[in-house]
Amino acid sequence: MERVQAILRELDELAATRYIPPHCRTFIYAGLNEFDQAFEWQAKAREDGASPFYYTSPLIDNLASDPRHLEQMRAMGWPY
Repeated sequence: MERVQAILRELDELAATRYIPPHCRTFIYAGLNEFDQAFEWQAKAREDGASPFYYTSPLIDNLASDPRHLEQMRAMGWPY
């Protein structure tokens, strides 16, 4: 968990000087099973114009059973 927190801090530092896509944090928080944070970042990605194809990855299958996932996918233009 310490390593993950270090990566999140590093992303915060990098974000001060360059663009870091929001879906990067979505994947990290999904991996930690921190769904509220994952969906917060998925919403930021949607607002940023992200493609729903980022969110079809088997790496984040654990989000698929949550109704917020489908809601975000539809908001990104996913037709299902």
